[in-house]
Amino acid sequence: MKVYFKNLSQIFTIFCITFLLSACGGSSDKSKNYIISTDVSTISFSNEILTEFQDSISVNVTFEGDGLLVGYAPDTQPVGWLAFRTENITSNSATVHIDLAQADQINIGKYVTKLRFSTGELTDNSTTLVHHDIDVSLLIWQANINTDLLSFRGTFGDTEIPSQTIAITSESNDWQLTSDVDWITFDVTSGTGDATVKITPNISSFTSAQLSSGNIILTEVTTGDKKRIPIEIGLDNQYLYTSQASLAFTSTANISALEQTLKVNTNSSATVNWQASSTATWLTLTKLENDFLKVTVDVSVMPVEAMSESSISVSAIENDAVISSTVPVSLFQNTEQTETKIITDITVNNDTMISAPNMPYFYVGSTNKLHVYQQYSGELLHAIVIAPENTLLEQFIVHPNGRKLLAKAIETITNDDGTTTDVVHRYNVNLSDYSFSEIETPTIEFEPSRYVQFAGRYFIVTQALEFADDSLQRLFRDPNLSTLAASVDQANETEALYTLDASVLPIKRYTAQVNDFTQDKIITLLTHEYKPELLAENDRVSGLVVNNNETALYINSPTSEHISFDGTTFTDNGLLTQAEGATTLFVEKGSNHLTYYVRFDPASGFIVNVYNQQSVLTSTINTQGQQPTSINISADSKRLLIDASLGTQIEIVTVE
Repeated sequence: MKVYFKNLSQIFTIFCITFLLSACGGSSDKSKNYIISTDVSTISFSNEILTEFQDSISVNVTFEGDGLLVGYAPDTQPVGWLAFRTENITSNSATVHIDLAQADQINIGKYVTKLRFSTGELTDNSTTLVHHDIDVSLLIWQANINTDLLSFRGTFGDTEIPSQTIAITSESNDWQLTSDVDWITFDVTSGTGDATVKITPNISSFTSAQLSSGNIILTEVTTGDKKRIPIEIGLDNQYLYTSQASLAFTSTANISALEQTLKVNTNSSATVNWQASSTATWLTLTKLENDFLKVTVDVSVMPVEAMSESSISVSAIENDAVISSTVPVSLFQNTEQTETKIITDITVNNDTMISAPNMPYFYVGSTNKLHVYQQYSGELLHAIVIAPENTLLEQFIVHPNGRKLLAKAIETITNDDGTTTDVVHRYNVNLSDYSFSEIETPTIEFEPSRYVQFAGRYFIVTQALEFADDSLQRLFRDPNLSTLAASVDQANETEALYTLDASVLPIKRYTAQVNDFTQDKIITLLTHEYKPELLAENDRVSGLVVNNNETALYINSPTSEHISFDGTTFTDNGLLTQAEGATTLFVEKGSNHLTYYVRFDPASGFIVNVYNQQSVLTSTINTQGQQPTSINISADSKRLLIDASLGTQIEIVTVE
C-alpha cells in the first residue's frame, strides 16, 4: 500500500494533516460502491482555562475505497486546538487519533468544529468520494478556588474553630461543592458563576491533638470535571511555657540578684490550672495573680563560694494532655567584692559577644575560636577551636535556655584555576560540654537573627522573616515581606514580634500561630505598621527594642526614643532624658525591664544611660573611654558587657 498526500482544498479544508492511504492497484471503476464508517459519532473535549492538559480520542475507521482522507468539513473552519495522527493502517481500516492541543491558550467558552472522514477514488481526471462527519466540541471552563490549601488551626480543648471563606471564580459555569470528610459544612453547595462560600469546621468528635485532612471537591457540572483542593485541620498540642526559658541568680559581697518573676502562658483557649515545683531547697516559688510566678533564692541554705544548678517544672494540675515546661536555674555565690574587669588584647568578631542566659558566663568569638568567660572574675574558662584556620567565628545566637549556640564562619577556598570560592560553615555548639557539629544543608536563604518563642516553641528567625528549626531548615517565610529587617525583637510576655526596616513605615508588629501538625508549622500576621510621628521625612530609625509586656518601644532616632503602645495605638513620646548634646550609638534591653542607651556625652565621653519601666533615667554608667561597638547585659542584670573592640578590649561593668 502506498501513502501519499494531495491538495484537497477543492473538496474540503484540511487543517493539520491529510492522509491518503491508497490500496495497491487502485481502480477508477465508477460502478464500485464506496463505504466509510467510524466507531465514534461525536467527540467532546473539556479543559480548565489556563491549564495544560493533553487528551486524545481514538477513532477506528473502516472503509471500502482507495484510501482515507481526514480533514475539516467544508462548512466549518480549521481550529488550532486539534491535531490528527494515524496508525494501524490497512487496505480497509485505520486508527485515527484526535489530539487536544494548546487548550491552555484558549479563552473560556464552548468551541465546535466538524471533522470529515472520506474514501473513494481520487484521480487526475475525476473524484468520487463518500464521507462520514464527526462533530467535535471543546468546552473551556473556569471553576477556581482562591487557595491551594485550606488550613484550619486550633488547639486541643477548643470548643470551636472559626469559619473561613473561599472565593469561587467560575464565570458562567455551573458548579457543585462536596467534600470527602465529614467535619466541614458549606453554607452554599452549588451555584453558577462567581461565589463566596463559608466553610465551617466541626471539631466536636475530635478527642485528641491531631491532624485530619481531606479534600474539597469542586465539580464543573456540565462536564463532570473535578478539582480537588486539599483541606486540613490541626488541633495543636496544649503547652504551658514561661516568658523566660532560664534563670540565673547571683550573690556576691556587693551584688544581690536573688529574685525574678516569670509570666506563665498557655496556648490553650481554656483555662489551665498550673503548678510550679522544684527539688531545690534554696528556691521558693510563689504563684502570683495573672499567671505570674515569683522565684526567690535563699542563699542561707547553700554553701558560699559555690555554683549551684537546679530546675523548675511548670505543669498542669490533673491534666496530662498539657505539655509541661522546665526552666533551668543557676545560683552563683561568692564572698568577694565584684569590680569592673577589663579583658585586653582581644579582638571580638562580628556579633559574637553574648551573655549566657542560664549561667554567670559570657561567650566571645575571636579568630576561629569560641571563648567562654566568667562574667564576675573575667577568667577565661574555655577556648575551643570551632571553625577552620584563617576564618572568623561569627554571628553567635544562643538558645534562651542556654543549652546551645549557633555560629557561622566563612572559609575562602582557592580553586585550581586560581579563583576563590567562599564556603559558609554554620555550627551548632552544645554549651554543656562544648561539643559541636556543622549544620548540613541549611535551607534558610538569609542571615539568622535570633531565637523567638511562640506558643511554647522556639524558632530561629532571619532578617527576611524566615522561621527555621535548630538545623536552620526553613519552616515558613512571611510572603508579604518586601524589605529586610535590620532589627528583630520580641516582647517576652505577649510574644509580639517587632521588626525595623528601611521602608516608609519602618516599625512592624507581628503575631504568630504555631501548630505541631499543620503543613505550615508557623504562620505570621502583620498587625501594625508605624512611623514615629516626630520622625522627620529624611531621618531614619537605627535600632529598636521592646519591653517584656509590650507597653513601650525604645528606638534610636534623632527625634524619637520612647514609643508607648496600649495594645492598639502607638504614641511617640519623643526623646528620653539625656545629657545636652549627647549622641546615641545604640540601644539594648535587659531581662530586668530596664533599657540601656549607649551615648557619647561631650563632657563625659562614652556612657550608658539606664531607664526603668516608666522610662525614667535611673543611672548613668561611665565606660573606660573606648568607643563601644556593642553591649550586652548579663542574665542576672548585674553585669554590663561592653565590646570596645576598636580598642581590642572587653569591659565588664557592675550595674547597680
